[in-house]
Amino acid sequence: MSDSRISAAMRAAVGTVAPEDFNPFAWACAETWLPIPAACANPGDPDHTETRVGIPGPGLRSQLNGGSQTEYGVRMRPGDIIRSTRRLGPYSEREGRLGRILLSTTEDTWTNQYDELVKRIMTTLIRY
Repeated sequence: MSDSRISAAMRAAVGTVAPEDFNPFAWACAETWLPIPAACANPGDPDHTETRVGIPGPGLRSQLNGGSQTEYGVRMRPGDIIRSTRRLGPYSEREGRLGRILLSTTEDTWTNQYDELVKRIMTTLIRY
């Protein structure tokens, strides 16, 4: 006898799925597989976005989180193989109270083994 509050009827109606905000990559933090030593550098470094992919950063001294947008696709299920592809998006500049600021966007797209969209996260970084 199970102590679960989820009945067989509830399981049948929903199926086994992960929460939309589940991160299958959260547990792979002990080591990096990236061949670029700078990928392990301080994520608080304003140049971290570029050094992770092996290109020089803009050399600015401060950064702020400019926000993110998330798009959800199909739900993850047990046994799914999730692939993450991250790319640098557009850069733009504008004047701020502290002088010229650099806005950069990264897009992280997760797909399953059927190449279906699981999740897309667009993140904006503000640097000055």
